[in-house]
Amino acid sequence: MKIKNIIFSIAFMLFLINNMAIAQDKKKDNKPKKVRLKLEYLKLEDGTKVLSSVLYWKDGKDINPVIDQEVSFIAEDDSSELKLGTILSNKEGKAILHIEKDFKFPENKNGFTVFTAKMKKSDNYKRAKKSVEIKDADLDFSLDIIDSVKFVQVKVTTLDSVGQTIPIKSSEVYVYVKRLYSLYPVKKGYTNENGQFKVEFPTDMPGDSVGNLRIIVKVLDSDEYGTIEKAKEARWGTIVSFNDEDTPRALWGVEAPLWMIIAIFVVLAGAWFNFGLAIYKVNKMRKAN
Repeated sequence: MKIKNIIFSIAFMLFLINNMAIAQDKKKDNKPKKVRLKLEYLKLEDGTKVLSSVLYWKDGKDINPVIDQEVSFIAEDDSSELKLGTILSNKEGKAILHIEKDFKFPENKNGFTVFTAKMKKSDNYKRAKKSVEIKDADLDFSLDIIDSVKFVQVKVTTLDSVGQTIPIKSSEVYVYVKRLYSLYPVKKGYTNENGQFKVEFPTDMPGDSVGNLRIIVKVLDSDEYGTIEKAKEARWGTIVSFNDEDTPRALWGVEAPLWMIIAIFVVLAGAWFNFGLAIYKVNKMRKAN
């Protein structure tokens, strides 16, 4: 009788613990989640500005996007605030606002604008806010051939308090070549005291059927100027033939590599051999019986 009581007591305690754990999990699920917000500023080659925010919350090591939440974008200086727009976050948690090139932002006496992205508190999420302080800058580059050597020459500038163009020194510059799904890094470096950066372009960069390349130059994630990018096309690549006859055997080509064909043949031959051997032994056993 005592053993039955002990077993019943243990089972009842486990039942209570399980229910408490379930209730705790439900309470935890109902609690608004802490949201993290990333904000980036991008200036495109046509002068258009892009404010891009990403909303997400973390569950242990898992990162989950915050979907269908309104993100308000604001530009401000020391004394004024300007609402730029409100965007709904997409399935990736992104809310992206495009601003036309001639739009005038409020600036403080040093030429900086504070851009802010805000998300209001809801039943499921806590409020989130992120700000970046950006000064408008320009990037330009030329593609020059000097003594048969190809160079990418970059210049990064901004305006001073009286509207005069001044160079930006020690700005980190990246040179890329556009590929089908990504950007191929050519080189990175820093502008000198004249705001200039010069890099020799590779001679063996594959282009299209006539050697065209799209060359992209960026100031990437600068604390003061955000991201600035420009692109130009040039016939600086090696010509790549897209005829089937000229395409080597490869996984991405028209014909598979010989080693793969041989390996598949050996595997299939081994499988059919074992299959035939099994049938032969079954028939032999049946005749023996």
